[in-house]
Amino acid sequence: MEPFVYFETYRVPVCKKCEFACVANEVPTHLQTRHREIPSAERRKVAEVISNISGVIKDQLGLEEFRFPPPTISSVAFLAPPKPDGLKCRKCPYIVKHLKKIKAHCHNCQHWNNPQSRGRPRQVTSELQVELPWKEGVLCQRFFPSRRASGWFEVGRKTAAYARVGKPIRTAVDAPSAQSQLNPEMRAHLREVLEREKGYLNAETQPRFYSKALGGDSFASTSLWLERTQWPTTYRNVRRDILQAMTRLPVRAKVSSVGTDYVLGQGPSEGDPDIMISGKDEEKISCFLSAIDIMLDRCELTAQNTSRVLLCWLASSRLDIYQAKPFTLKVEENTRKRYRLLWKRFIAFTLRACLLPDATRERELKIRLDTQIASQVRHLWEHHAWQHIDMTKPDWPKTRRWNHESHERKRYSYGDIDIDIFNHDENLHSSDIGSLFGEESSNDYEISEDDEDYFEESERESDFDDWMSDVGSRDAPDVSLSHRDSGDESSCEAAVESAEEFLELLFELSLLLSMEDFEDGQPGSALLVYFSGVLGFSPDCRRFQLAREYCPNLSGLIWVQRLLFLEYALPLHSYPALGVQKRPQFPMQRLNEVRQKYMVQGSLSPLAELHNLRNFGQKVAKTEPPPFLLRWSDDGNVVSYGNYFTLSMQEFRGLAEHFIARAEELCDELMFGFEPNLDINRIKDDFTNAQPGFSFVNHPNNNFDAMYQDLLVQQLLRIFGK
Repeated sequence: MEPFVYFETYRVPVCKKCEFACVANEVPTHLQTRHREIPSAERRKVAEVISNISGVIKDQLGLEEFRFPPPTISSVAFLAPPKPDGLKCRKCPYIVKHLKKIKAHCHNCQHWNNPQSRGRPRQVTSELQVELPWKEGVLCQRFFPSRRASGWFEVGRKTAAYARVGKPIRTAVDAPSAQSQLNPEMRAHLREVLEREKGYLNAETQPRFYSKALGGDSFASTSLWLERTQWPTTYRNVRRDILQAMTRLPVRAKVSSVGTDYVLGQGPSEGDPDIMISGKDEEKISCFLSAIDIMLDRCELTAQNTSRVLLCWLASSRLDIYQAKPFTLKVEENTRKRYRLLWKRFIAFTLRACLLPDATRERELKIRLDTQIASQVRHLWEHHAWQHIDMTKPDWPKTRRWNHESHERKRYSYGDIDIDIFNHDENLHSSDIGSLFGEESSNDYEISEDDEDYFEESERESDFDDWMSDVGSRDAPDVSLSHRDSGDESSCEAAVESAEEFLELLFELSLLLSMEDFEDGQPGSALLVYFSGVLGFSPDCRRFQLAREYCPNLSGLIWVQRLLFLEYALPLHSYPALGVQKRPQFPMQRLNEVRQKYMVQGSLSPLAELHNLRNFGQKVAKTEPPPFLLRWSDDGNVVSYGNYFTLSMQEFRGLAEHFIARAEELCDELMFGFEPNLDINRIKDDFTNAQPGFSFVNHPNNNFDAMYQDLLVQQLLRIFGK
């Protein structure tokens, strides 16, 4: 269960490293965001063990009846150690750490009014004579840093002498020297100043503050890399923690459970509700993203049936220069999946941007949402295909229109096709850019401190396994069409057709995002370029990544865009919903038209910008510090890599012996302990024999053909002991 420990008394697991509790359904998210060093398989095992504990609180609803420990308890182990900085109401158990909050509470609870009126001279003896309606210096802890049951509770009432009623925390203002030199008015003024300073320092640790604090005049913004990317300018005074949260893939809830709301970050100001996406919308986004795989499968089918010459021109970033190496789909499977995941994250980012209220999107995030893109997202979000989809299941239903057609190369009727995918059925789209369903509903949650570094790790190449644990594999069960079991073939056919139409509109959305114009010639105004910059945030959003860390993300976005533009220019199959026909018989002219406008260097398009940025980043990366530094001991016998490992020269010299011994063990196991009497010098080979499958094992002079029979006899003797 590491790093968790379960408290049967309170029915919640507590993370020993983070020093706060989690409900069972939020354990997978906690492990993924805060403990990524733990292997994904182990994280899943820990989450499963906790979920199967009898009586454990599963979700936020289970915290409604949560009972706090009595104030006489010394402290709760593994929670953050208690500090004597709590302010407790004398009439009820309410505890906070902010003076304004306790004053407001006491005004409502005890009908207390501040004797110091605003704008009047401070009374000299008021603070010394009037007893405050709250206690100061209370030792307190809490289980949860945000949302339900996140209140502070008192501990150590019997042992904390400094927590007596009415006795304040000892500060320099209360020292004997200050008592003799400062009058009560001056001391009260200093206490107020120190309280403001404490509040300011506390605010600096909140994501709503530090995620916007990086300015263009900082030392970190003086490198050639940041001058080229213009990230300090683009993301100045922007909630980078929320932007980073918007790029994450949805975490699927269990089939039997209801998806929880996805908290993007704290509200704009202290006391504002958290910015979040509803659990129902997250389920829909998850199902939405599963359709991207089918869309890209269709694009890959087109690439597989495209000639090598056309693929070479597709890979070239210059209009009149032929690229010798073609655009290829034959990349490693993990790389191909990672590229797809990048595009899914971009679509998730776009959907969440449309779901957010206008004020949040424009003021806090400064996202410019194109009218046409917003209309297309709305059209997809409200598409009639959703009536036939079970959103609690992981995959989009399989289509059959183009999957069942022949995949052989065909001869098409001649004719240059002018593909216009942007003018069809415009009356279906709304020009309203705002939130798809209006402003977010209010909630009773307090400010989320649990999510202030919710996304501690940026998703780079090495994080692929963790992302795969979120989205699952493509081999998951298919999504069922709701009418499939009804026996109504016409309804089933309509469901399949609506799903196919949805996929075509999703392809159109991907093209709109890839073809978005730059406002005033600024690349950052395009949503795809803006998203690519978010991938360059550090895990804590306090700095930007180096070129060496960042550039692998660009390769995935470039690869997917080339695939989309090939499908746009030369589709293997038609798109009836978009009015797009198959590729022409002589496709070179059409491909060059698309390349000139969107793909070659100098064009004002996201693909050209990202390609140029990657080329620049590869050059800058050579001047950056290395990713790690080795340190030698003074005697030159030990080499160290930070605090991660050390290697002595004696251990290094024994490395070869270790591998030889291990190889001998494996060989003995494979040979069942049989040691043939072979003279290696007499083994023959024929290097002129080009017959497929031939090797020295097949050479007749070596007599190896029947040696497997000796191995069989040796194994039988071992089994039966003869």
